[in-house]
Amino acid sequence: MSALEKLGASLTEALRKIIKTPIIDENAVKQLVTDFQRALLQADVNVHLVLDLTNRIKKINPSFLIGTAAAAHQVEGDNQNDWTEFEKGEGNIANGHVSGKACNHYELYEQDFQLLQDLGFAAHRLSLEWSRIIPKPGEIDWKEIKHYRDVLQSLKRTHQVNFVTLHHFTTPVWFMEIGGFEERKN
Repeated sequence: MSALEKLGASLTEALRKIIKTPIIDENAVKQLVTDFQRALLQADVNVHLVLDLTNRIKKINPSFLIGTAAAAHQVEGDNQNDWTEFEKGEGNIANGHVSGKACNHYELYEQDFQLLQDLGFAAHRLSLEWSRIIPKPGEIDWKEIKHYRDVLQSLKRTHQVNFVTLHHFTTPVWFMEIGGFEERKN
């Protein structure tokens, strides 16, 4: 058995354990994953196809959480963190692209979560942007704390189980300037 076949066998076994179904048609699962990825990657997502796929997954195991994930830096827009600074460096990002406004999830989160609910998703993982919450040493921006509280309440209203990533690789610039996590005192 090749390393690739061993990996495939282990992933199949892990999937069996996760969804707690004794017999899974492996080809059907592979096709389901392929169809799901294709549907989500299309520029013009076919909503009926996504709904069909989420329903097919739910039939495998109704308690299986089907959801989405996003990183604050990638979706919120208008961030000021170490990655924002990295983006500005010449040659760091292809064609000089920067995250900029991103998809403006910071302002559109309620509509985004409603769309997730409409598509049949039951969970969402998000991250907190610490450069918003603590923009300067010792300064907490309570407006941003309220914003993230509102975001979590919106997820609750749309019946999404939420998972919060406390640190998703971005760090306030001021924290990096004093050594970031490499400095024990920090």
